[in-house]
Amino acid sequence: MLRISTLISLACTLLLASCNQDAKNAGTQGTSLTVNSLEPLTYTIYTENVELFVEFRPLIIGEKIKFAAHYTLLGETFKPLENGSLTVSLLSGSNGIKATADSLSSPGIFQLSLQPKYQDTSTLVFELKTKDFSDRIVIRDLPIYESIVQASKAGGAHSHASDIIYLKEQSWNTEFATVEVKQQNFNGVIRTSGQFINAPSDEYVITATSSGILRLSFPALVGSQVNAGQQLFTVSSKDLTQNNLNSQIAAARNSANNAKNNYDRAKLAIQDKLISENDFQKSKLDYENAQTLYNQLSNNQSGSGKGISASKSGYIKSLLVSDGAYVQEGTPLATITNSKNVILQANLYQSDLVKAKEIVGANFKIAGEDKVYSTSELAGRVISIGKVVADKAPFVPVLIQINNVGNIYPGAFADVYLITSSQSPSTVIPKTALIEEQGNYYVYIQLTGESFEKRKVVLGESDGKQVSVTAGIQNGERVVSKGGYQIKLMTASGAMPAHGHEH
Repeated sequence: MLRISTLISLACTLLLASCNQDAKNAGTQGTSLTVNSLEPLTYTIYTENVELFVEFRPLIIGEKIKFAAHYTLLGETFKPLENGSLTVSLLSGSNGIKATADSLSSPGIFQLSLQPKYQDTSTLVFELKTKDFSDRIVIRDLPIYESIVQASKAGGAHSHASDIIYLKEQSWNTEFATVEVKQQNFNGVIRTSGQFINAPSDEYVITATSSGILRLSFPALVGSQVNAGQQLFTVSSKDLTQNNLNSQIAAARNSANNAKNNYDRAKLAIQDKLISENDFQKSKLDYENAQTLYNQLSNNQSGSGKGISASKSGYIKSLLVSDGAYVQEGTPLATITNSKNVILQANLYQSDLVKAKEIVGANFKIAGEDKVYSTSELAGRVISIGKVVADKAPFVPVLIQINNVGNIYPGAFADVYLITSSQSPSTVIPKTALIEEQGNYYVYIQLTGESFEKRKVVLGESDGKQVSVTAGIQNGERVVSKGGYQIKLMTASGAMPAHGHEH
């Protein structure tokens, strides 16, 4: 009887265990739930040096979870990390596991995996080491689930159909960058036009040093480069009956020789006290004056005439005489400029004259170029603001002297944004972030590392480089500052990559 009771008890125990196992598996039986079927978690975190965009499935005890960590180097344009090692640590209370990738699996991407062992709230730590810098990023309060069923019930962030997917591998191959939207003081702006003129200190006129027939010493053209000491002209008077330099030189040479002979005799006579000190000093002065005149006339003189050279390096701005023309001493021959400094002459219209005293600088865009320059970056300074409105032009000139960066040509025109000292708090983004469509403006907002949203914005003032936004974006969001048109072209072509891709 005892034996039968023991067998019945053992059977009940086995049946109960079987029921418990069936209850645990009830959630997955008849379904296709796997770790890879779960919605991935994505995090996008910025530091001073990099952007980390990481994708991984929910953390589940006993399941091997793969991590695709995308590292982007920040700068004028964003590019993939080219070298380094990455250690990822999963910390749960006093327990922890870690994995290390000693190198990138492909430019910008580390591939690692971790297998959680304990159910708890955890912390992920990403420790990057490169030859140039180290970085540490922490993601806190990550749950570790007991089972796939539990993780699936917890759910996760889902992408929206309207999200635009632009993969890291795509952005890394183009000129791409994002910036954080911030509120900052934005200076007042007066938009106008302007023109570059030569700075007076960088321009000089070459004049004839004698009278005669002018000959060009080389095929001089406007815009030709000249060096200091380079001979540009020759003036010859050998065939002239008047103002003949050769005759003047010969006469000056004879006078200098006679004066020297008189001076030599005077030096002997003064030793024997045969002449007075005054007579000696006069003979000395006569000799020095005669020698100076001869040196001046004969300087740069050759058989072909008197050479005239550039005193400083620069470019020929204008030729004022023609080859073969007769010139007199003092006649202007050419204007030379070195354009080391140029002056931006901006037009301040009457409606803006009340702001004239507030002007502190300018941004400008040279006609035919996309780049916007700032006078503050070119050692610019406001040197003059006109006081009188011209009769035929309803504006006064604002003159700002700047260092020439090498591609600013006097006479060129520019779009000008005069900057005033008045400021107001504004939400500001780079002007390059704007996408124009039929008179409306849009930006691309970064939602995650590889998903974006196209959003309409309302604009305020622009200084040529930045623009204030009055509606459509919020501080703390990130906008695409470079590469927006690439995203637009991709969406227009319909070539949209799938979201949640596996690397």
